[in-house]
Amino acid sequence: MLNTRTEGSLHTNVFDDAKPKNRLSWLAASTQLAISIALLYAAHAHLIHPFRFLDSVLRYQLTTPFFSQFIAWYLPYLQLLLSLNLLFNRFRKPSLLICCVLFLFFCSAQISVLIRGMEIDCGCFGDQASPVSLKTLALSTSLLIMSTISYRLSD
Repeated sequence: MLNTRTEGSLHTNVFDDAKPKNRLSWLAASTQLAISIALLYAAHAHLIHPFRFLDSVLRYQLTTPFFSQFIAWYLPYLQLLLSLNLLFNRFRKPSLLICCVLFLFFCSAQISVLIRGMEIDCGCFGDQASPVSLKTLALSTSLLIMSTISYRLSD
């Protein structure tokens, strides 16, 4: 038997020892990978078209023009750094915590736009012009939930 071991006279399957923690680690790793891919894709899109991203940030009308420029300049690098940290399993816990805050901010900004009745592009993934809607809010909320789950399950 390939996947068995002998304990005394009792044969047990190696997979019987798979504890729920191992299954939860798999869930944490899967959500971490999904978050990393989303952040990498967004960072790439924002770094390729920085002025288009600045325009998106300005259209939210949540900050001053100076602070909007600061966000448009540094956010893509933060997204890239977080993505690489999660992808290569470096500083996982702090990176996931920052992701939680970042996605909470994204959700809040989109809720603000929806409440104010504005019709602007999300700006989430660069060229893909999708207006802020319940669909884009659901995406941000999903990423927030995944980062929270991954943070809670990571050791």
